[in-house]
Amino acid sequence: MLSEDPEEAKNIILCEKPAISEDSGHLEPQLLDALIDNISMMSSIYYKTPETFVKKIRDRINERLDLETDE
Repeated sequence: MLSEDPEEAKNIILCEKPAISEDSGHLEPQLLDALIDNISMMSSIYYKTPETFVKKIRDRINERLDLETDE
């Protein structure tokens, strides 16, 4: 693009860009504290506490353990 149409490249590069906004202030303080405690975990990516998406796996593991102990 630079060699074909330098003016068009200049227009694209120097065009008005949208403002960058920060939305970290919208998290509840308790959730923010929980995310900070789990910063190296998937919960910090999902913006959810581990209990909200790990529960199903934990329940299945508990069911299997219950079955094994019943036998």
